[in-house]
Formats: sequence, C-alpha cells, structure tokens
Amino acid sequence: MYNFYPPIFIKDEFEKKEYVETLIKSFSTLEKNNNSWDKDTDLFFQQELDRVLKGIEFIFNEIRIEK
Repeated sequence: MYNFYPPIFIKDEFEKKEYVETLIKSFSTLEKNNNSWDKDTDLFFQQELDRVLKGIEFIFNEIRIEK
C-alpha cells in the first residue's frame, strides 16, 4: 500500500535551501499583513503544488506500469 502514497520530499541541499527561504519569506509577509497574497506566498504554494503534482505523476506511472 505504501507504493500508492510516496513521500513528497526535497531531493537535495539546493532544493532544501530554496524551500526554507521561500517559506520564511512567505511567513514574514503574512505576519506583516495576514490578508496579503504576494509573490513570496505565491511562490511557496507553487512549489508545494509542483511537489504534489510530482507525487501524482509518480503514482500514475506506478499504476500504469502494474497493469
């Protein structure tokens, strides 16, 4: 069953640094104005969406291969 729920992970140090910096910027902006959706918040959620889509693609390819 684990094969259907692969981890969404950060693959290397560069991606980890990018993730942390983007998260910090997003939270800093939200602390200043909690109703703000700016470029930093948008970038953070775009990165998260990209990770989810990679997970979905992985699952799709695993299911397709097993058929």
